Amino acid sequence: MIHRFPDASNGPSAPLDDAHAAMALARSSGFAREGLGVVGLSSGGHLAACLAADYPAEWGKADLQPPDILVIGYAPISTNAKGRTVVADKPPLPPVEKQALYDALQPDAQLLSEPPPTFIVYAGNDPVVPVENAHRLHRALRDAGGSTELHIFADAPHGFALDTTDMPVSIWPTLCEAWLRQVGFL
Repeated sequence: MIHRFPDASNGPSAPLDDAHAAMALARSSGFAREGLGVVGLSSGGHLAACLAADYPAEWGKADLQPPDILVIGYAPISTNAKGRTVVADKPPLPPVEKQALYDALQPDAQLLSEPPPTFIVYAGNDPVVPVENAHRLHRALRDAGGSTELHIFADAPHGFALDTTDMPVSIWPTLCEAWLRQVGFL
């Protein structure tokens, strides 16, 4: 999915509005009869997790389109939000609309009831997104009664995705596939 960037032209809600529109389009297409999952990594993981959260009231109403399953990797779930940062003296993110998005969208604090099953993967030593984000999301999902699988690899770069074949983290797609089978999605 391609989404608009939160800036002066689009406002802070643009990425989430686009994600909900994409979910509605995918569901209405008829191609997702068996279920619709979302994979999000880094800032895309924040956006994906927001699909399982309440839409901020100050932004108006939205046609919520939660996925049936989520895969979240190394996402800044809430540590970019004002008052919830883990990194001391972290400055606001530019532009102001991007920071406004992170302040308003904290999926670990705004989960919908009955969140979708979620696979979470992070690096314990991520220098960009602290692993505390994984713990926050995992706790929130568990506390909301959701099914969640959490994997934290000791050593991996931020953005490990699929290009770390020489590191233990390279097995995360295999673990995710096994989990997708276990929860009946595959």
